[in-house]
Amino acid sequence: MSKTVSLVLRLAFTMLLALGMAGKVHAQTAIAEWSDLGAGASTPAPNPGSFNASDGTSVSIDYGLTTDGGSVQPALGGSFVTYYTSTVGGIAPSLLMNMDNSAYDVDDKVTLNIALGRRVTNLRFSLGDIDRDTFRDAAEVYYDTGDGNWRNAADVGAYWSLGGGNVGRRDNSVMNGWVGEANTGSSSVASNVNFNFGSTPVERIRIVYFSYVGWGDPTRQIMAVSRLTFDAAIGADLSLNKSLLTSNPSSGNPATFRLTVINSTASSETTNGVQVRDVLPAGFGFTSASGTGNYDAVTGIWNVGSVAPGTSVSIDITGTCLLYTSPSPRD
Repeated sequence: MSKTVSLVLRLAFTMLLALGMAGKVHAQTAIAEWSDLGAGASTPAPNPGSFNASDGTSVSIDYGLTTDGGSVQPALGGSFVTYYTSTVGGIAPSLLMNMDNSAYDVDDKVTLNIALGRRVTNLRFSLGDIDRDTFRDAAEVYYDTGDGNWRNAADVGAYWSLGGGNVGRRDNSVMNGWVGEANTGSSSVASNVNFNFGSTPVERIRIVYFSYVGWGDPTRQIMAVSRLTFDAAIGADLSLNKSLLTSNPSSGNPATFRLTVINSTASSETTNGVQVRDVLPAGFGFTSASGTGNYDAVTGIWNVGSVAPGTSVSIDITGTCLLYTSPSPRD
């Protein structure tokens, strides 16, 4: 008679229990239309102003002029940011950033801040008609991922593309952004810069508009900001990972595996009362659990608690690898 000994340790069947959601939810597109600011055509945009995008995400704006002197006036509608319904750079309607400076001065700038009520993914918009005539338009775009820090979008080539050859990239002591290279008709997109932030979460955008270096009077100049689109709010988008932390566990020795619950950055809600059911295999003797929440080895339930958007929580479950002895085959 002989005996065969084998180690029994496997990643047990694990189920995520939270509002009936345990997998990815494919996001739809939300739209933020500037018409919802409530301004009339060719009239000043509210400052500050706010409205809700199509998925209910709040959108707010504010803007202003910074100058080191000289004469700088609005070029259209009595405001440096105007709601405009005619086509500029192939965009209509738009928020039209505009200025009429008496002389070229890169320190005279119109700044538009756009704040969203949550971090969004796949944020897209365009700047239209960054061109050159008696004036020379210049623009910079900054973004905040939600940590309060501004980053220059021009530094990440994957975030932007040019509509044509009438606008170019500039990175020098004067600016880090885009400038007009040639004159463009109002219906053309040849002087547009198009933005797509992809999977990078964005909560705020800052657009800075000014005249590039030159001589004389740049006269009136305008630049259009298109509507925003982004992944729509989807409530809570939870996913679950399970991994073995112990390399090559052996019989009679401890082993640890980790459960992790993730609430996607695309989620708009904190999920409360999250539970995970993890049934331990017969060949695994439970010893302890450490991490977020608490684990009941008898029921196999991990009471997670709350998981906020863009965060994850984990628990490590440790036990002893047991021996399973199979009966000897009969002769």
